[in-house]
Parts: sequence; C-alpha cells; structure tokens
Amino acid sequence: RQAEEAIEQHRRSFKLLSNRDSVSQALLIQNYIGLSEIARWLKNDYFEAEQYLEKALLVQENHTFKADENLLFRIYYNLASVYREKLDIDRALSAARSALELLEKGSFANDGNFSQCYQLMANVYNVSNQPQLAIEYYLKAISYTVKS
Repeated sequence: RQAEEAIEQHRRSFKLLSNRDSVSQALLIQNYIGLSEIARWLKNDYFEAEQYLEKALLVQENHTFKADENLLFRIYYNLASVYREKLDIDRALSAARSALELLEKGSFANDGNFSQCYQLMANVYNVSNQPQLAIEYYLKAISYTVKS
C-alpha cells in the first residue's frame, strides 16, 4: 500500500513537470530516481528500478540542460547497485565507474560519497567471486570512512 501511494504521488508530479526548462527536467530526473527507489526498496523489483533509472538518464541525454552532477552520480550509483542485485557484473562495474568518475571531477564529492562508491564496487567484486579486488576496494572505502 505504501509503495502504491508513493508511486501515485510521483505520477501526479509528472503532470506538473511538462515544461522543458532545466528546473522541470531536473525535477523529472529526481522523480525517476524516487520511483526507482520505491521499486527497489519497497517492491523488490529490480527490473522496474532499472527502467526508471534508464529513463532518468534519457531525460538528461535528450535535453540541452546540464544536469546536476550529483543527480547523475545518484543515477549511476543506483544503477550499479541494481545491476549488482541482478548479477549483471559488467554493467554494475561500468555504472560504478561512471559514478566514481563524476565524484573525481565533481564539486559535490565528499568522503562519504567516495566511501559508498568504493564499497559498492567492492560488493560487486565480492558477488563476482573476485575477492582480491573486493578487498582492495573495501580498504579504499574504509580509508574514506576513517577520514570523515
């Protein structure tokens, strides 16, 4: 019931975001991210979560405004997490690397973001039975956790 109510609220907001200005598009991306989180965490539907995140990427790619790097980070980070759950290791690593690249060049980056991203990469390596790489990235995650 909670998931359905949240989804309905997001659907109502889509109607309000029919503008093509950058503010509306950024809000549209946030809506898709929100719907993906509902699908993932409340419905345990990784396929649906992936679809919403890919729509968020399309909104950014098909419009001229420059999306907030933090939003793009969230999309890639969440995609990597969803792909990991689906055991799509190559796509998980690719999305995690994209998230990490945004962190490395972005002004929004902080130690917590780096720690989360390295931990996600470690988790992907762990589920793909690559323990040495998993350990390497867990140690990187810990180093950022200690800093913050």
